[in-house]
Amino acid sequence: MRKTDKLTDLEVQRIRALYSAGAYSTRKLGRQFGVSSQQISNIVTGKSRKVISSERFAVNSRAARIWKTIPKTERTATGFAAAPLGAVKDLKIKGPKGGLKIAVITDVQGRKGVRLDHLTWCGEYLKRKKPDVIVIIGDFGDFPSLSDYDKPGTMLYEGKRYIDDLDAFHKGMALLMNPIAKARNYNPKLVFTMGNHEDRIDRAINNDPNRLTGLMSLDDLELKEHGFDVYPFLQPVKIGGVAFCHYFPSGVKGQPISSPRILLSKMHMSCFAGHLQGRETAYARRGDGQNMTAIISGSFYQHKEPYLSPLTNIHWRGMYMLHEVRDGSFDEMAISIEFLKRKFKERMKT
Repeated sequence: MRKTDKLTDLEVQRIRALYSAGAYSTRKLGRQFGVSSQQISNIVTGKSRKVISSERFAVNSRAARIWKTIPKTERTATGFAAAPLGAVKDLKIKGPKGGLKIAVITDVQGRKGVRLDHLTWCGEYLKRKKPDVIVIIGDFGDFPSLSDYDKPGTMLYEGKRYIDDLDAFHKGMALLMNPIAKARNYNPKLVFTMGNHEDRIDRAINNDPNRLTGLMSLDDLELKEHGFDVYPFLQPVKIGGVAFCHYFPSGVKGQPISSPRILLSKMHMSCFAGHLQGRETAYARRGDGQNMTAIISGSFYQHKEPYLSPLTNIHWRGMYMLHEVRDGSFDEMAISIEFLKRKFKERMKT
């Protein structure tokens, strides 16, 4: 147990994020941060006031240097001026009068040894259709080397390497983006919402900071170099009145909302989430008569997942195009991998 039971505000912010993601219990977080599980419980329920100012960070810490660059008027009780976890960021994009066209790339789960050629077919499709916005909903990479479930010594963990995970991520991104980059007079808005698999990088650093700090980070994904606006894990972003997030947490433990109908009742706005295999859609209307739609779809890959049974591995796989997105209303179009394959695989050979 640490000598003082007080935590910095950035530590508190990290504790709440980890607990909300459902990956850590109060006891495990207590061991990780060197405080009692009761104090962790107080933090996640908002009862704890035992927090010291970020101004007292060690002078040579990266967090201290970042903090000093933020104007005092923009600092908040949680350490940064960013919206609280779960608050929806509003990304205002000027589009056509009839509404935006938004492409949504659902979970790719790219890793070493799996087929990724469908990303080239997808890139060719987007090159022709020219959506105003391209959203990657998260879990573009699988990162099995950082899995909390596959423990060292197990068969599933054997041969996993972080460098291989990064190679698969960058290969998939190149296959998707190269056709788009070749399109004339086309510069779409690119948005990436981090998934729980990308967040494995941060969790690995948090679990072993002495060895991994400075050796790996989310910067290894080079998303900003590709031109993406990047949103942290569980940070929703609103585009055209539609909230996009890898998944929307619910309750104190932050478990993923797995039903589009419940998602509408909780968020009271149109939403798009990934994370879960297959596809499911629900509809409702706001009090002003505007239509609301919620979609949960998280499977844009060709491979079978080893943790699923033969039956549950049979699910819909594809991406989405949202047409006439305006004030939360849109017309959705599901685009299967099989369609992209028929449309572009043979054409690209000629």
